Amino acid sequence: MLKRKWYAEDTFARRERLSPNVQVSPGGFEEYLREEMGLQVRAMPPFRCVRYDVQCESMATGHIYGIFLDHCSLLAAPDVVLSQCEVEYRRSRSCWTTTRTRWWRRWTVSEAGSRII
Repeated sequence: MLKRKWYAEDTFARRERLSPNVQVSPGGFEEYLREEMGLQVRAMPPFRCVRYDVQCESMATGHIYGIFLDHCSLLAAPDVVLSQCEVEYRRSRSCWTTTRTRWWRRWTVSEAGSRII
C-alpha cells in the first residue's frame, strides 16, 4: 500500500490517495517514485518515529474511530520534530433504526447546546 499526500505547506487538511498492491523491491523505491510517479525525490536523514494507535468505539452508535499519534525526530538533531494527531472514522458495527437515529440526533444536538423540535 502506498499513501501519497499533496500539500504546499503544513495544513489541517491534505489531499491523500491510497494505491493498493504496489510492488517495489527494497532498493527500488526511489526509482519507482521518480519513474512511475514523476516525483522529485531525495532521501531523508535518519530519523526515529514513535506511533501510538488508539481505537475507540461509541457504545451509542457502534461507530469505530482511530486516533493516531506520531512523534518523529532526526537522530542527528533530536530537537527537530514532527508531531501529528489524526482522527479517522474506520467503520460502524450497527444498523440505524429510525428511533435510534432520532435519539442520537437529539442527544448530539443537546450536547452542543441546541434543541431539536
